[in-house]
Amino acid sequence: LFAEINGGGFRLKHVTDDQKAYKQVRGEGAAVSFEELDRKKAEAEARRAAKEKEKTGADSSAAAATGATTAPKEPVFQLEGDKRWVVAFQVGTALKPISLTIDNTRMHHAIFINSCEHVYLNVTSKVNSVIVVDSKRVQIQLKSVVSQLEATNSSNIECQVAEALPSVNLGNTHTVNIYLMHPTYSRETEIVTTS
Repeated sequence: LFAEINGGGFRLKHVTDDQKAYKQVRGEGAAVSFEELDRKKAEAEARRAAKEKEKTGADSSAAAATGATTAPKEPVFQLEGDKRWVVAFQVGTALKPISLTIDNTRMHHAIFINSCEHVYLNVTSKVNSVIVVDSKRVQIQLKSVVSQLEATNSSNIECQVAEALPSVNLGNTHTVNIYLMHPTYSRETEIVTTS
């Protein structure tokens, strides 16, 4: 077998230019057709819309069966038990966002932001941690954080930190902008993401 290979028993066949696949690709400057891609996108969008319609239809039928209505929850902005600031169900608009300020915090206080939309929160002193859950278009301005900033199931979150922010944990969160203003502390920040 080796003698046959070395002796030239196997020879490569010469391939001409017209047989080469990469040379048969459309010519220079030819238009690219996106019909197939557009068709697939339309099908995917139709499937997504059908799932959403099915989901909302199931939710409304379940609510009708139980007789329950989904009224908007009462906005919450308070300190709970000298441990945690709760900012919940605050809903503004793009033209008129809700602006809140927390200025009497202590280093052991945590800030919990839940189900808020179009909210600007200014925290003027050091806090232990900040947790953002199920929120959209929330802007947070912090002086310093002892432990971490955590965002879960949220989108369009912006956070500006003047001093230290040791850790950032992002889970199932989209479009997060974190501005670390301190030149030394910003290099020590650890960012962890999960999907």
